[in-house]
Amino acid sequence: MPRAADLRLVSCPPPKHFPEMVRLSRELFRLIVDEYRTEGALRRLSDPKWFQSLACLLGYERDTSGSTTVVTAALREALNPEEHGLALVGGKGRLGLKTPELVRERAEELGVDPEPLIEASRLAAKSDTVCLQDGHELYHHTIAFDESGRWVVIQQGMNTEERTARRYHWSWEDTESFTERHPVAASAPADVLSLQGDEPSGCRRAILDLVSEGPDRVLREWRRVRASIRGPLDRFIDADRGVEVPEEVLRRLPRRLDREVLERLYERDPESFTDLLRTRGVGPSLTRALALIAEVVHGEGPDYRDPAEYTLAFGCKSGDPFPVDRELMSLASELLERLDSRLLRRFLRAAQS
Repeated sequence: MPRAADLRLVSCPPPKHFPEMVRLSRELFRLIVDEYRTEGALRRLSDPKWFQSLACLLGYERDTSGSTTVVTAALREALNPEEHGLALVGGKGRLGLKTPELVRERAEELGVDPEPLIEASRLAAKSDTVCLQDGHELYHHTIAFDESGRWVVIQQGMNTEERTARRYHWSWEDTESFTERHPVAASAPADVLSLQGDEPSGCRRAILDLVSEGPDRVLREWRRVRASIRGPLDRFIDADRGVEVPEEVLRRLPRRLDREVLERLYERDPESFTDLLRTRGVGPSLTRALALIAEVVHGEGPDYRDPAEYTLAFGCKSGDPFPVDRELMSLASELLERLDSRLLRRFLRAAQS
């Protein structure tokens, strides 16, 4: 299943010790790949807690949005296909949008087919914007992959009102349909609409049935739904009428549906929800509307619960508990560069016995 970590949203320049982060990352992953191969390295990157521990080791705060953007930037420079058998591409804003182009470049160096990687990148991004609508808008997207076509997507969304960020991790070995559910920490309903996981599977099937009946049927039902939806206070007025929708979902309810996209879906006639996600023009608003139609018409609603998860060798950029010791970080990198990993493992085993 995909996993997620909640962070504080911050705005700050890259740290002064960024070159040391790159150098240390390069040597750390050389040892990880030598010991656990590229598969083990990717498996570690797919773990939010391990990734946050890496951020701390590289001198970054444990709970800020910058730990994602800066650490992935360091890995993008550090990982060399020829040396590590790994590549990481993508990033913030325009760099994230260039991911398909960058995947093709690095895939050629690794001798791997880029198209499945590009598809995984697009569908993971689509799932966390269309299937999961949790108030965090994606602004950062990266994908790491190896010569065998294994991959991990690390992407992050922001909620500017709440000043929070959420990092999402997807991996090749936990993903089948891109509707797998993030772990859920909150037990109470929240302002979230989710079509991920088993609980809303009936809703996903109902949506596929709706789009297969053509634009006229969908638009007709949408007009009925808009007339029947109640707000969060309407329960005190008439509890026997309508369907209750969380306030945040209600506030983001689309006023109109794009007939052209509905016609495109009808012509495509998607056999699975993943196939629906592949359709050009299918975004959060249309999916939210279709989910609400499915809930009102068929009694098959989405999930309204909130996903989340989570967690100093050289100090920290913020100076807490102490500033980054750049000289010490460089010395550690130099030690790793000089030590053959087999000798290092032998030394570590001897130290443990």
